[in-house]
Amino acid sequence: MIKPTPEEFQRLKRESIDWLVRLNSGEASPAELEQFREWLKTTPGADKVFERVGRAWGLMGEAHRLAEDTASPPKPEPIKRSVRPIRRFGWGRAVAALAACFLLFVLLQSNPPSLWTADYRTGTGEQATVSLQDGSRVQLNTQTALDVAYSASSRRLKMRQGEVFFEVAKDPARPFIVQVEGHEIQAVGTAFNIYQMEAGVRLSVTEGIVRLTPATQNAPVELEAGEGIFIKPGGLGPVKNFDSTTPIAWLKKQIVFNSTPLGDVVAEINRYRDGKIFIWDSSLASLKVSGTFHLQNPDEILDAITRAFAIQSTSVLGRYTVLYAG
Repeated sequence: MIKPTPEEFQRLKRESIDWLVRLNSGEASPAELEQFREWLKTTPGADKVFERVGRAWGLMGEAHRLAEDTASPPKPEPIKRSVRPIRRFGWGRAVAALAACFLLFVLLQSNPPSLWTADYRTGTGEQATVSLQDGSRVQLNTQTALDVAYSASSRRLKMRQGEVFFEVAKDPARPFIVQVEGHEIQAVGTAFNIYQMEAGVRLSVTEGIVRLTPATQNAPVELEAGEGIFIKPGGLGPVKNFDSTTPIAWLKKQIVFNSTPLGDVVAEINRYRDGKIFIWDSSLASLKVSGTFHLQNPDEILDAITRAFAIQSTSVLGRYTVLYAG
């Protein structure tokens, strides 16, 4: 097969997205299914690009199987006459099942069942403030789950997911300890923010002193107000000073980017909106974004960024957005 030109590839990509949206709507007519089969069969490179689009959306290889099935419709079988209509009408059911499985997969990824039993939790785009029995206060950011276990001798909290800002009441007789991914963070009369990310844990101290005991080593590390550290799965990053407003900008319904790669920006926006944003062209992920944005409407953040960089976007089923180069 002759490799398509960049212009042809962009056209095939847009057409593949349009077809995937139409087929996943569950309302594709028999005529449209026949048009889809004809498009795959007669358009050079369409089957390969359609497969890539499906894989980019996390359909785990199903797009390729479905593309093969539709590109080569079943031949009539004179003995088992019931096979052909079952296969033909099965296409619609297969698409509907695939869409349902994909939506369930995304839902469970953002809200796995293990989080449903947490003492306190927030959904997508939600924030919550909890006053604890000792006078301490915790503020939960979006998609966060937290357990609290107080006793006569200690105050222990465990983060399962997300981001929490802690304002700790003084009680020397009962240490205040937060556990996150095996690490322990102890504070006395202080305020700090913990953000549990996919790549690690970011700890930022805004008031007082905290003592970090990492899971990977015995020696504790103390951090003072204005200092932060990134805890990687394999060890600790350096202690750094930070702008005291940036890590907790979310408390004011804001988010701050400072030469942040677009891939990381998209990951942040995804925390605050239903559905998910995908970056199709890998070259876009390294674009640097700077600015302060309001969290009330995450889609407005996305619109501002796509306009600034002339990025194209396609909405899928009203929940998913694909970004690609213009």
